[in-house]
Amino acid sequence: MTDGADKGVPVNVMSGRNHSEDEPQKRHVEQNHSQANDMINWVLKPYVLESYRQLAESLKTQQRIMGFMRREISAFIADQQAALERSLASIGEIRTSAQELRGLTQAVEEIVKAIESVPRIQMPSVQVPKGVLDAITLSSRFHELMLGSIAGLSSSYYPAEEKPVPSKASDHPLIKRLKEVAPGPKTWSDYEKLCQDILSFCLVPPLLEPLCEESTEGGLHRRDAIYHIPHDASGFWEYVKRAYNALAVIVEAKNYTGKLPKDQVVITSKYLGSKKLGNFGIIICRDGLDDSGKKEQLDRWLHHDEMIVCLTDGDLEEMVGLKLAGHDPEHVIDRKIRELRSAL
Repeated sequence: MTDGADKGVPVNVMSGRNHSEDEPQKRHVEQNHSQANDMINWVLKPYVLESYRQLAESLKTQQRIMGFMRREISAFIADQQAALERSLASIGEIRTSAQELRGLTQAVEEIVKAIESVPRIQMPSVQVPKGVLDAITLSSRFHELMLGSIAGLSSSYYPAEEKPVPSKASDHPLIKRLKEVAPGPKTWSDYEKLCQDILSFCLVPPLLEPLCEESTEGGLHRRDAIYHIPHDASGFWEYVKRAYNALAVIVEAKNYTGKLPKDQVVITSKYLGSKKLGNFGIIICRDGLDDSGKKEQLDRWLHHDEMIVCLTDGDLEEMVGLKLAGHDPEHVIDRKIRELRSAL
């Protein structure tokens, strides 16, 4: 026989072909593979390098954002701790707030960890991680809750021993008009308008100009005046805003000849509520509340968190006197709040 086996040439048993015949084809395949790889590298390499560059920039941006948030949250925690320490020095009732702060601090630390585990920012635009946005929202909400909890524990804004002396106000035109208006239904609208003028003289600003004779939805009830509390209010009105969840002060003037009964307090309470303009209202009347009215006033606060302050003609005159003397007329309202909460 004269085949490859006789000549000592290796034979592929399965195909019946010898290896020498396969070598050119093998080299040709390898050459095609090499050319294909070179082509892929030549086409894709710039895109790969650009992708790596954008990824590196995005990671640096994310690190800067996380570093900024950590600094902001740390500063925020330090500010809240300092504010709490100052509050604890003057308000014994909020000692437990320190434990609440530590718990919230741990929650903020968990948020920081969550920020660090947020997936990489998508390329090529910068997408702020949801965890960062949640941290911003939580820090703002935490600030609101802390102010509200501290304010709600205090029975008043001004110290009880702080008693500014008002100037004589009996000769002031507003007070002269007040004394000229007789009690009773015939002068009801005159009394309402005059009470609004006195409150505006004493409280605007910082309160905004009143919206007068506002109807509730459906027209079933009419509020004499609404004094909105500015968003950036400070001092006494920030305390009212935080402690009583109040966006505005609801005012009702009632020109009764005697003391106000329970049903008049109930009517005013219908304008209050956490889903309305808040839980703070003022009733102005000639001679205060009778026993049933005082009981209803206490019940509205105790069971519904509604603070309804009752001002008399004498209180209005005192407020005008404080205004003339350069003091805060809000001292009178604050004293009424303290008296009501101390009666429980």
